[in-house]
Amino acid sequence: MAKLRVREAVASSAGVPIPPVKDGFYPCDLSDEATGILTEAAAVFAPSVKGAEDDAAAITRIDEALAVAASAAEIDEDSVPPTTGPRLR
Repeated sequence: MAKLRVREAVASSAGVPIPPVKDGFYPCDLSDEATGILTEAAAVFAPSVKGAEDDAAAITRIDEALAVAASAAEIDEDSVPPTTGPRLR
């Protein structure tokens, strides 16, 4: 469900139409803080989607990025730079 929410946010930010989920699909609403963080993150990623040749290619870019981001991979300590910006608590 989280990937679908992120997918919707990125697509919306990039102006790419995607089918909406049914009303009541998500078990709860996001807090205002979480919605704000998601919107900011989607806006950062949206330019890479806008360069797609059509809506189908844009959705493919979103789906591929989400698949990579959600994949399980070993991360060595200190191999990733520290993050900056707001974080969910």
